[in-house]
This record gives sequence, structure tokens and C-alpha cells, in this order.
Amino acid sequence: MLTNGLIPSDKIPLLSSLFDWVQISWDWNKDNNPRFWNNKQIWEKIWENIWLFINEWTKVNILTVVSEENYKNLWEIIDSLYNTYWIWDIVLSLKDSVWKADNELINIDYSLLRKNYIDLWKKYRWYDIDIPLTWTDIHSISNHPCWVSVPNFSISPNWIISSCTLSFNNNDTPSYFDIWRLENWTFILNELKVKNLQALSVLWMEQCNDCFGKWHCRWWCMYANKLEWLWDINPQRCDMIRKIIADKILFIAWFKI
Repeated sequence: MLTNGLIPSDKIPLLSSLFDWVQISWDWNKDNNPRFWNNKQIWEKIWENIWLFINEWTKVNILTVVSEENYKNLWEIIDSLYNTYWIWDIVLSLKDSVWKADNELINIDYSLLRKNYIDLWKKYRWYDIDIPLTWTDIHSISNHPCWVSVPNFSISPNWIISSCTLSFNNNDTPSYFDIWRLENWTFILNELKVKNLQALSVLWMEQCNDCFGKWHCRWWCMYANKLEWLWDINPQRCDMIRKIIADKILFIAWFKI
């Protein structure tokens, strides 16, 4: 089960009886985080619920979205979670869009983010703990972007089924991923869209030909880059992803851990 953690506390025993583990999407920064409306009480409520799940012997996985609000204090986030001795499964996800709502690029120093993340990754690798960061996970290898080519399914309130879990966030590009529609209580499959999605592969992308990181980056997130090339949108981010992949491969090859 994936949740933002804002669950009525009295429901947690029931949920723990139904699920072996839960993933809580939590960005940690209690003082300056728009997802919590700068509300410290909400931050504390999520932390309280995490411990309630742990007390019910439910495994907790933390998904932290790395954004311009928290990328400078990744050490605080990761160390605080691991220091509980109960939370050992943490996933870092690069913010799924490089754009703000007003079409400005997200303000992240990608060289600093790379340093902060790779230092953390190396530190915990010595303890046989891997902290994955989306688009740089060397254990995840594929020539297809994310899971849209499978395709996986997400259902909107108005009964549109999309192969992209993010495509309902706004109206920029969702129709590209819509593969089913409900008509007269019958689901109609758009076979052409499915074939087009299944044909997507970095092996056919000219811009990816000479990039050794293409098997891990996989052309990044199609929804977030609005079907454009990440390198054309933000070359600093593309370069950071490639360097992080190289850092990881060289570290493992040298130390064999």
C-alpha cells in the first residue's frame, strides 16, 4: 500500500492486518515543504503514524521525492530514518517533473545534488544498504521508459485508464497515455496507442546512442519531459544522471561491494 501517511491512527491496526508492508511518501522537510502547507503538525502526524505501523510489526518503506525544497539536506533525511533501526528500506525519487507550475525549471544545483547523494550512497553501501535514486539505479536495467510499455494501469475518476500513473495530474499530455476508455459500460482498448508505447525503446533513440547510462535512465520519464528530450530541456540534469551512474559502477568495481 502506498500512502502519504495521513491516515486516522485508529485505522492503522486494521491496515496492518491486511498489508505486510506499506510505502509512505514522505519528503521530510517540516519547515518548508509545500506538500505539507508548511504545517508542522502534519509532519508530526506522519512521523507518529510511521511508528504506529512499526509497532504493529508492519514493514515501512519510505519514498522521498528529491526536490528543490529538500535536496540540500538529504543527510538529515536518510540518517534520521536509518537511526531509528527500524526503517531500512528507503527510496529516493527525483521530482517527476523538471518544471514548476509556471513553466520555470526547478531550481536545483545538480552538481551539489550529485555530491550529496553519491556520498550518502557510498556511506550506506559499506553497510550493504542500497539507496536507489530513480533514473540512476544501476540494478534496474531496461530499454523501455518506466512501465508505460507494459502497459500498467491507472484509472481516473471519470473512468479513463492510462498506462502512466502521473498522467492525470494535469491536462498537458495525458491523452498520449490513455489506452482504454469506458463507453456504454464497455472498455474500449486503443490498440494503436498500446503498440506505439510498446515500441518505445532507447535502442531506437538517436540521442541515446552513445550514452552508456541509457539502460538505467531509459530516456527518463516520458510524462515529466512532456515527450521531449531531457537533454534539450535540462542538460545539467541529464549530465548528473550519467555521472551518478558512472560513480556507482566505478565504486562497486573498485571495492567489489
